[in-house]
Amino acid sequence: MMNLADLPLRRIFTIVAAMNFVVGFGSMLLPRLHLQMFYNIAPETVDNTLLLYHQMFWAVVVTLGIAYLIMAQNPRGHQGILFIGAVGKLIAAIVWIYALARGFANPIVLGGIAWDGSWGIFFAVLLWQYYREGSSTLVFLAKK
Repeated sequence: MMNLADLPLRRIFTIVAAMNFVVGFGSMLLPRLHLQMFYNIAPETVDNTLLLYHQMFWAVVVTLGIAYLIMAQNPRGHQGILFIGAVGKLIAAIVWIYALARGFANPIVLGGIAWDGSWGIFFAVLLWQYYREGSSTLVFLAKK
């Protein structure tokens, strides 16, 4: 298997951070449009509570973008961020798969499923490789 640590991780995590900023801020600034496009919700049916929760979710996505910029400086030294990123991206992909299967989401979420699912797997494999080479800094992964 290819050693992912040999890739230009700084550049890769900077790109992931930038995408988090673009989609996060876009979804926060145009929440009614985003809800209509992704979830087929008519703009006039969106209440303030749904808007608030939608914007809070995307604020977390932007915050994770900041974390990915930090991780880009030293991925091996920020494995906690890598772990949270792997879990978060895989959960997002699973929730979008569920929403699509139940008819809650439009096919446009396939892009999010592919993006977040791919990065979630990439992050998890990179963490596994750090563990296998003995450089895991996560307490529950580190060799005792």
